[in-house]
Amino acid sequence: MSRYTHFASWPAVGMLTGRLPGSDVRSTYSYDVTATTMGLLRTMRRTTSASARLGTSLVATSDDLVMVEGNAYFPRPSVAEGVLQSSSTTSVCPWKGVASYYDVHVDGQVVPDGAFTHRHPSPLARRIKGRVAFWKEIEIDTSGPRSD
Repeated sequence: MSRYTHFASWPAVGMLTGRLPGSDVRSTYSYDVTATTMGLLRTMRRTTSASARLGTSLVATSDDLVMVEGNAYFPRPSVAEGVLQSSSTTSVCPWKGVASYYDVHVDGQVVPDGAFTHRHPSPLARRIKGRVAFWKEIEIDTSGPRSD
């Protein structure tokens, strides 16, 4: 029998409860099943030309994107050299896992926490491993011609 039980207390909310190995502490983690399911449904790999820019400066370009919840994840090697510097910021997504952030440095401009990656994504988000997404002032252009 598993130590963890998954159940839905009502259609939009799920919970994961159990005891961590070697611990007497019972923990409960709740999450929005609908949001998680919609995130999974919105995960797709696209072959299209895309670029990330800060103003007129090119940050990344690729024709191999993974789109998740409206974010374009670029392959790490497609990001210009020296643009990303590790930040101490992290966040947690219930289905993707822990996100680590980068400060984006381009032509004397700095966007704190302007990019993020999931270094060890959950199995459900395995397509974003080794990829970087941008946000804040970084503009993403995915209007290139589709080739899939």
